[in-house]
Amino acid sequence: MKRLCLILALVAAPATAHEVRTRSLVIDHPYALETAATAMSGAGYMTITNTGPEPDRLIAVRADFPVVTLHATVTDAQGVSRMIRVESIAIAPGETVVLAPGGMHVMFLGLNGDPFEEGERIPATLVFERAGEIAVEFWVEPRSGGASGHGRHDPGPPPPDADPAQSAGVEAALRALLGSGATFGPAAIAGDAAVVTWQAGGEAGRAFLRKTAAGWRVVVLSGESLRLAATFRVLGLSPRRAAELATAVAVVETGLAAAHRGAADGFAGTLYPAAD
Repeated sequence: MKRLCLILALVAAPATAHEVRTRSLVIDHPYALETAATAMSGAGYMTITNTGPEPDRLIAVRADFPVVTLHATVTDAQGVSRMIRVESIAIAPGETVVLAPGGMHVMFLGLNGDPFEEGERIPATLVFERAGEIAVEFWVEPRSGGASGHGRHDPGPPPPDADPAQSAGVEAALRALLGSGATFGPAAIAGDAAVVTWQAGGEAGRAFLRKTAAGWRVVVLSGESLRLAATFRVLGLSPRRAAELATAVAVVETGLAAAHRGAADGFAGTLYPAAD
């Protein structure tokens, strides 16, 4: 028999977590990837959530480099992707925008023999149309190799794992906990970690799972916090894996109805499954 134990302390980012919150925005895990010694440019990524009632726009990034720009990825009719400069990035109320390898990102141009090195922190200022200026630090993380559309920086986290067997295992673990009547959204999977939205018995939320030798195990049920890389780091993931999972969550949830996402966000508290 299983039960759900309510833990009063919410899963929240500690003081050392890499997140900046303002009245209307959450800037989660700004990071860059280490570059080769000869690289002339580097790329920065992050997740931006608009928690306010008004739309906002990221209109500039300032840092101590000759040029800092915003870029996006476009794919032509032949399926060829390339990077283009954009003037701003819009964030609608309640929306999470992910800047990630292979998509939108910040370009730091003019490294001039001073490459990004693992462990380095790059001070920068994000400039928003409504929220104004927000100071952040991009943490430099190790690269995994390969080349991006610019040919200079790392391709970063892979796309979400769409393996049907993995998704089925995630759902089976949740159904054993929540009951046969539970329904689920698509699973976001990054390595041995997964997040999925669920609805059961008039309740809705998100679940965080880890894969063990015995199969998938439900670690925690919660709400909006299970979209953020900072939460995943608190739950034991490495910075890179946490960023991968946050990206995967954002990607798979773009196909969900706003009401579904809102119900999952609204889950109150944090529940840890515990066996009697």
